[in-house]
Amino acid sequence: KLEELLTSGCHLIEMDLLRGGQRLPMQGPLPPGDYFAYIGRKDRRPRCQVIGWPWRALLPQVPVPLLPEDGETTLDLAAAFRTAYDPSFYDRRLPYDRQLDPPLTEHDREWVQERLESMTST
Repeated sequence: KLEELLTSGCHLIEMDLLRGGQRLPMQGPLPPGDYFAYIGRKDRRPRCQVIGWPWRALLPQVPVPLLPEDGETTLDLAAAFRTAYDPSFYDRRLPYDRQLDPPLTEHDREWVQERLESMTST
């Protein structure tokens, strides 16, 4: 299916929000980050723009290629996430007390616990 997309003549944006497992194979090293957005413009294949960010940071804004005459626009991933997450009450439905795989470091666990406590106090 990916091969079909890559040869279809459309732009492709892929998000890598996994904490473990295999990353997309790349010729060169990835930029610094824990999560990545891959922006594949149809006229630049097989190359793509890769945007990385650390897991503690807000989700970034990423470019969205459009038709040549329209240029590009920007997608605010943090705003899009809030639009989907907040009204769905995931903060009440997800098992935040469950151990993550791969596990967090003690320092990261403390940071997550602080965030969770601030969510429940508001």
